[in-house]
Amino acid sequence: PASESREIYLDRDPDAFKVLLSCLRNHVALLPETDPDLCKRVLLEAEFFGVEWLLRDVKHQTLRHEPYSAGERGRYSGWDPSASTDVLKDPARAAQKFDELFGGLRDALRTGVLPSRFFRKADPYGAQAKVRHLV
Repeated sequence: PASESREIYLDRDPDAFKVLLSCLRNHVALLPETDPDLCKRVLLEAEFFGVEWLLRDVKHQTLRHEPYSAGERGRYSGWDPSASTDVLKDPARAAQKFDELFGGLRDALRTGVLPSRFFRKADPYGAQAKVRHLV
């Protein structure tokens, strides 16, 4: 009968699924910064389960950090966000630009773009640092 509860068995990564479930419950990208391998597995689980908003938000945040990531492992895109700040204001367009620059989620994971650049603290919308000479 339809009223009976059925258990569903998912043969997936339990640690990654636990983090993904937390993201789903809170509708926030709560990824483990201190465990890059777990972070990668969470993103792959999000892709498997079709959690598009999470992947879009991760790509958007990573792209916002991109101009500050030249010294990071992986490839630097050379993209200048100051020429098209409208892309950074729209998460869907930013995710599309991310895919153009880095070849999508799996390529970004393979080259080291993700998760490292997702956790960068700089933000192109933030205040620019000023150097002052004190005499």
